Amino acid sequence: MNTDNPQFYQSTDSIDYKALFFKIYHHWYLFIITIFIALIIAFLFNKYTVPVYQVSTKVLIKDDKSRMDPQAMLGFGSNTQLKLENEIGIMQSYSLTQRTIKSLDFDVSYFVEKDFIVKELYKSAPFEVVMDTNQPQPAGLKFQITFLENNRFRIRASGERIPLYDFSKNEYTGDVIPELNFDKVYSIGQGINEKYFKFNVYLTREFVAEDYLNQSLLFEFNALQSLVGRFRSFKIEPINREASIVQVSIKGSSPRKMVDFLNQFTDEYLERSLEKKNTIATRTIEFINSELEGITDSLRRTEQTLEQYKQRNEVMDIGAQSTQVFESMKELQDQKAELSVKNKYYENLRDYLQNKDNVDDIVVPSSLGIDDATMNTLVSELTRLYAERAELLLSSTEKSPLVQSLSQKIRDTKNALIENINNILKTSQIAINDINQRINALQARMNQLPGMQSQLVNIQRKYQLNDAIYTFLMEKRSEAQITRASNLPDNEIVDKARLAMASYVSPNKNLNYLIALVIGLIIPVIYILAKDFFNDKVLEKKDVENITDFPILGHIIHSEKESKIVVAESPKSSIAESFRAIRTNLQFTTQGKKKQVILVTSDMVAAGKTYVSI
Repeated sequence: MNTDNPQFYQSTDSIDYKALFFKIYHHWYLFIITIFIALIIAFLFNKYTVPVYQVSTKVLIKDDKSRMDPQAMLGFGSNTQLKLENEIGIMQSYSLTQRTIKSLDFDVSYFVEKDFIVKELYKSAPFEVVMDTNQPQPAGLKFQITFLENNRFRIRASGERIPLYDFSKNEYTGDVIPELNFDKVYSIGQGINEKYFKFNVYLTREFVAEDYLNQSLLFEFNALQSLVGRFRSFKIEPINREASIVQVSIKGSSPRKMVDFLNQFTDEYLERSLEKKNTIATRTIEFINSELEGITDSLRRTEQTLEQYKQRNEVMDIGAQSTQVFESMKELQDQKAELSVKNKYYENLRDYLQNKDNVDDIVVPSSLGIDDATMNTLVSELTRLYAERAELLLSSTEKSPLVQSLSQKIRDTKNALIENINNILKTSQIAINDINQRINALQARMNQLPGMQSQLVNIQRKYQLNDAIYTFLMEKRSEAQITRASNLPDNEIVDKARLAMASYVSPNKNLNYLIALVIGLIIPVIYILAKDFFNDKVLEKKDVENITDFPILGHIIHSEKESKIVVAESPKSSIAESFRAIRTNLQFTTQGKKKQVILVTSDMVAAGKTYVSI
């Protein structure tokens, strides 16, 4: 064999597509078998795979046009885009999903096993499990329940290292069940009180004996943390690049459950926004309520004292002079009451700013009727700066130049606010001292009145002071309640999730059949090519021509005849023609040579050396 011939390398790299086609055609039965098997597998996969659906909802993120856009001025993108990204970050937060799950009844999941498919029965289960929340329950353990005749049922469960979960605190206890093999029969309504779990099983209106007797049903207790992790798989994306409407979509095997989750999720998102917006009014109401608790008792006592004094002394009219003094006293007491309430607010605000680094509990001055423009502006500016910094921290760190700049502005604003409060308190104290002097002067005039009238005026003065403070606080509380009731969320739901709009996602039956068909075609081709690639045997004339440059004079076809001298006995047969062709080629190649030696050989016994030589 001459492997140095360049034709050797050239021939081994070429592909004979015609020969390849006939090799593939020769193994046609492999394609039939593999395609059939692949289609059967695809059919079983489509039939016994739990269907997955997708539901979605759309939320409009409104842009606050009144706010400045420092990001755009510094080249960091538009304020609209930043707000959109911040709101998406809030919607993707763990806390919002956790809040949503807590609002839904997802603690127990129910399933039915049929035709090798486990399907969830959301709001359609034939039974209900009511757990004892004071008893830790095995989270994630599937209980198998089978309903029997005579209102009895059988419960089975088994597992190892099952964590116990406290549903009253929504946390794992830290204890685990090392091994559980449970199998008992109970009656409907009978309490199931075991060492590691405690609950009751009741039938629902969905229970039909003919459908569910001896049917394999399942249920499990779900830990809050696992539910949050499972439902945080939703996807949030804007409907297009220019819009501030985002689409929230989620996939699951129970479309009705997904719809309930998405609708509750968007409701909780808007409620969270509204709660944040109502913080000022809520804190104002809480502050006023705390003040009303003390003043109500004082007002009640002075009112009782006044009524008892009038009844005891049968006082009907205190006279014109007493009335004049009383009215003057009442006016001064009203002024003093308003100043006292405002002073107490200023002192609380100053203490709050000095001791805390947020504005979550701050009460805006205007909500208490304080019309100081500077004070209101500073508080509003401080609230705006805190909100802007909180939004930036969702996408930046404390070391960001923008965040540090806002932090410095917050410190400067707080210092200016505290200084302004101190000045107001000083000015207010001067006004209160002046009112006290005028009250003392009126008190001196009252002392000159007859004894009974003087006492009555003193009692009425105390009553009117408490009544003025009480009336002022009640008015401000009503205003705050009206403000809170009239607030609306900043964002809104454009399109709620609907069961009718749920789209089927998987399994994609047509695609699976197509993939099966392609695999059924590829596997035999790979097998044929691999078999041909690793083949090192000489099977046909081309195999010799590809690796040598020796001439091939001919080849002998297979003979079906019993005779060994087929050329003599069957001179017109095909095998005789093949011998004549070799003989002719031998004569051509040996032309001009008188003596010839021809070697007939092979690499194995009974290959046909004698047959060919004869």
